[in-house]
Amino acid sequence: MKRVLIALSLVFFLSGCLFIKPISFSNTTAGRFVRVDLKSSGHHDISVMFNGELIENISLSQGQDHFYFFAKNPGIYDVIVDNEKFSVRVSPPEWQIFIWMAADNDLRDYAPEDIEEISDYGIQTSVLVFFDGARDEVLAMSDEGLKVLKTVNINSGSGKELRDFINEFSIDFSKKFLIIWDHGSSWLGDSNYKNDFTTRAIALDEESKDALTIPELSEALDGLKLDLLGFDACFMGSAEVIYQLRRVARYIIASGDYEPGSGWDYSFLKDLKGSPIDVAKSVLDRYSEYIESFSEYLESDHKWSLSIFDSSKVDELASKFKDFTSEISTPAVRSLAYELKNEDPYKRYIKNVEEVLRAYADPKPILESVIVYYWTNGGYPMNILLPNPGELGEIYDSYYELEFASDTGWLEYLKEAGL
Repeated sequence: MKRVLIALSLVFFLSGCLFIKPISFSNTTAGRFVRVDLKSSGHHDISVMFNGELIENISLSQGQDHFYFFAKNPGIYDVIVDNEKFSVRVSPPEWQIFIWMAADNDLRDYAPEDIEEISDYGIQTSVLVFFDGARDEVLAMSDEGLKVLKTVNINSGSGKELRDFINEFSIDFSKKFLIIWDHGSSWLGDSNYKNDFTTRAIALDEESKDALTIPELSEALDGLKLDLLGFDACFMGSAEVIYQLRRVARYIIASGDYEPGSGWDYSFLKDLKGSPIDVAKSVLDRYSEYIESFSEYLESDHKWSLSIFDSSKVDELASKFKDFTSEISTPAVRSLAYELKNEDPYKRYIKNVEEVLRAYADPKPILESVIVYYWTNGGYPMNILLPNPGELGEIYDSYYELEFASDTGWLEYLKEAGL
């Protein structure tokens, strides 16, 4: 591991013994724990300063030869060991990874495996995990894996808390990738607390009895300038979700269909560098390799997918569906709903956007523009509302809140079709 040697040697006399006490720093990147190594011959009192302000006091006992401090911001940090001052420059990371891990629900048993995976592969990266589970904690990366930065009380279903956490740790000039880890159900989402369908779509927090709606998520992330937004969750790759979030991230990674409970393969963190699209493609490649390596996934009744959406192009897709409503008769779309009828609990309401759009025009040009890269073994790369006949009323009020509904007229069109 690369080490920056700050002082070659300092000569000390303690208890009549002459010895050399070098000090070195590892992983001097902001947004993570920096490791400090020294030759310890006994108790040491340590202070860490940043911009003249004390950020941490540390006491090392006999036998301890290293410690960590969290470098929240880039700049010069002063480490004072037994009244001797050492300075280290901490640089901004190329990428910051924020993982909003909503595990306060029936996915809690999958969380430890992913935490271990993130620790193993993200060891050289600036990774912050906001963990809502058996214990609510903020975890930050060290060269020994994820360590607890602080214990908090997280409501993973709160858009305000999500925004506050990102703002607290965001570093200027670093590329940013937010991953939301949990159940997902497009804009539909059974809230798990009611029998009716609502827009509660992701980040279900059983303790708080809360979850994130798509409009709430859009408001929470507005102005944060994310390079990548990823959903390690089912069904979030919908035309409506991508359209609602089109202003919050350059690219969005999501599945239009199911994901297995184990979710993504986080080995993409091992060599995290390059442009947003390069990193996004690495996520998909590792995911597809992972799924294809397990026969139980390939033989499952569920089909899987993962796509990269260019948020700058999704307006064009919305325009296509607005044209659809004016040029395709309502009896024709009603016939299409019968043709694509599906009794899956979620696919009763959503269908493959490609199959729906084909009733109006060749879907290939527009979808190749919006979906820049994808993998599927038969799952939907992208979904959209087209309910089984007679079932629109169950989700009408929820869908009405979405921008896609108002901007395309799609909801009222389906209502006129008697769906």
